[in-house]
Amino acid sequence: MREFYVRYRDTDSMPDRLERYASDLGIAPEQLIRRFISEGMAKVEGSAGPSEPGKSLADFMVKNGVRRADR
Repeated sequence: MREFYVRYRDTDSMPDRLERYASDLGIAPEQLIRRFISEGMAKVEGSAGPSEPGKSLADFMVKNGVRRADR
């Protein structure tokens, strides 16, 4: 599993703001950060159009770029 780390200084307010907003949504801060990353990447990559059906949920996720195909 790949991990990415984001660090803030003790004086930065962003961690508190993320925690507060995530709490308001009833989700973990990590989930909120993932949402922000996904939304940002969608803006960079653009829309690929309508989703392509799959034979299974796993196949659907691979065909639509959510997961990589097993190697």
